[in-house]
Amino acid sequence: EEWDQGGAAGGNDESSDGSNPNNDPAVIAARETVTALLAEGTIERLIECIVGKFLMLHPDEVEEWESDPEGRYETDLAEEAMLDAASPRHCGGALLMTLMNVETDRVAKTLLDLTQRVFQQLPQDDVNSMLSREACYRALELCHNSMIAKGKRRLNFSEWFQAELLPILQTELAENSPVAMRAMQARAVTLTQAYACSLKGEEFDAAFQSIAKLMAAPDLVTALCASRCIDYLAILSVQERESGEDSPQLLAVRSHSVFALGNAFALANRAESEECLRVILMCVSALVEANGVYLEPVLQAIAEQLPPLWERAGDSVPIHSCLLSVLTHLIMKMGYSTVENSHVQAVLFPLLDYCTDINVVNRAETLLEDGLRLWLVTLLSSRVAT
Repeated sequence: EEWDQGGAAGGNDESSDGSNPNNDPAVIAARETVTALLAEGTIERLIECIVGKFLMLHPDEVEEWESDPEGRYETDLAEEAMLDAASPRHCGGALLMTLMNVETDRVAKTLLDLTQRVFQQLPQDDVNSMLSREACYRALELCHNSMIAKGKRRLNFSEWFQAELLPILQTELAENSPVAMRAMQARAVTLTQAYACSLKGEEFDAAFQSIAKLMAAPDLVTALCASRCIDYLAILSVQERESGEDSPQLLAVRSHSVFALGNAFALANRAESEECLRVILMCVSALVEANGVYLEPVLQAIAEQLPPLWERAGDSVPIHSCLLSVLTHLIMKMGYSTVENSHVQAVLFPLLDYCTDINVVNRAETLLEDGLRLWLVTLLSSRVAT
C-alpha cells in the first residue's frame, strides 16, 4: 500500500531511496554511448563490423559444413530462431535488429549499400567475397520485417531477386564446389523464403521450381534449407487463396509438386538426424495439403515411401507427429482411396494403435490428440469398417 501511494500514485522517477535513476552515472554513460553509436558515420561503420565479424561464417563453421552438414544446418536453425543466446552471432544479430528498429532508414540504406558494394567491387569467384555476400544476405534476412514494414518498402525484392538471387538459385554446384559458394546458395534460399510474400506470380513460380530442384543438391545443407523453404512456400500458397479461387502461387506449387515430392523423399533417405528428417516430412505434409486430389495419380508412389519412414521413426515423437500430419492430409484430401491403400495401412494402423494406446509409457499428449483426430478422419473417409 505504501508503494501504491508513494511510487505508483506519485508517478515520479525516484527510486526507493529518493534518488532519480536518470542521474545515475552509469545510466548517463549508457545514454551517451548509445547517442555516440547513432552518430553520423559511426552507425554505418558499426553495421559493417557486425556483418563482417559476427554474421560471416568462421573457418570452423566452414569446416563443420564439410564434416557435419546436418549439425551445421541445425546450428543455423537455432541461431535463426535466436535460441542459442550464448552465440556471438546471436548477439550480433540482436544488436543489428535493435539498430534497425531505432534507425530503420539509415540501417536499411547501409545494408543495401554494403551488399551492392560487396557484389560489385569484390571478385565474384573469391572465397572471402562469397562469404561476405553470404553475410550480407544473412543480415538482410534478419531485418526482413523492417525492410518491407510500416507501409514503406526499402528493398525492391522482386527486382533484386531476378537480377541477383535467381541466377544463384539456378546454378548447379558440384559436391566439391567451394563451401563458400554452396553457403551463398543456401543463404539465397533462406533469403528468398524470408521475402517470399514480395514475389509476384511468375517470380514465385521460378523460385519454387528452382528451390524444389535444390532439394536434390549434392550439398546437404543447401538441400535441407530448400526443403524448409518449399514447406513455407507451399503453406503460403494455400493461405493466398482468394474467394475460393486458386492463386497463381498455388498453381505454381501444384505444377511442380510431383517433382518436389520425389526430391523430398530422396532427401529423407539421405538425412540421419531426427530434426532434419522432421523438416523434410513437414515439407511433404505441406505439399500434400497444397495439392489434395491433384496428387491422386501418384498416391501409390507416395504411399510406398511411408513404411520405411515408419520403420525409422522408432520412439521419436517429432517423427510420429509428422507422419500423423502427412496421413491426415492424405486421407482428408483423397478419402477412401488412401485408407484402402495397403502401403498406407502398413503405417496408418500401427501408428493409430501406438498413439491411442494409453499404456504406452511417456507418450506425448499431443500424439494422443493427433492420433484421435486421424482416427476420426479415417472413419469418416472409409467405405467399409476396418
